Amino acid sequence: LLFLTPLFRHLPKAILAAIIVVAVVGLVDVKGARELWRVDRRDFGLMLATFAATLVLGIEEGILVGAGLSVAVVLHQITQPHIAVLGRVPGTDRYRNVKNQKDAVLERGVAVLRMDASLFYGNAEAFRAATRNAFREAQAEVGGPRHRAALVIDCYPINRMDSTGLHVLHTILHEIRAAGGRIYLSGVKRAVDEALTAGGVGDAIGLEHYFHELRPAVDAAASWVRAEESMGSEPTAVRTPAAS
Repeated sequence: LLFLTPLFRHLPKAILAAIIVVAVVGLVDVKGARELWRVDRRDFGLMLATFAATLVLGIEEGILVGAGLSVAVVLHQITQPHIAVLGRVPGTDRYRNVKNQKDAVLERGVAVLRMDASLFYGNAEAFRAATRNAFREAQAEVGGPRHRAALVIDCYPINRMDSTGLHVLHTILHEIRAAGGRIYLSGVKRAVDEALTAGGVGDAIGLEHYFHELRPAVDAAASWVRAEESMGSEPTAVRTPAAS
């Protein structure tokens, strides 16, 4: 193109357009677009938005739009991680997202929560809001504020915890204790345990509330909630998401 461009000067514009179309057609990956639509609709939307911006605004502007949208999606994923309320699969010790496991068994007055991300400054507030809502729902099942309720956090997906995460967890602990509840931790990894110990949060929670597996943690929490009910409150029961 650098040396032969003058030779194309006298060609009809239709021929020049045909050359450009042939060159561009090879860049359009229809099969890849279909694969994105099948696998990840969000990535397909990003590709479509970038393609449209390139056609309307130009190549450089389209690339900038695509990069900006990609950064926005990543930031949303970081600040709004997947947080699930868990229930036990009937007849097993396994716990699953209650939205996917419709017959999951939930202990009355016990909220079981799992965040599929490390706890750090980017998602700490989202985690705090989720734990607060889950605990309030569990407490409402046993009579409302000041009644015993427990929050069990499945820490297995949490690989690290920074100072903001420690601060938020300590705040959650203070709020739940002030409301008459308790926190139980399950599957705490070594790096997270070291952070909890260094930040004083581990001692505040209490080693007796640490468990290797989720089922014993839920059983301990449920037993503690039942202890109040056995002193003259409503009978204990288990529930399913459909009945809650």
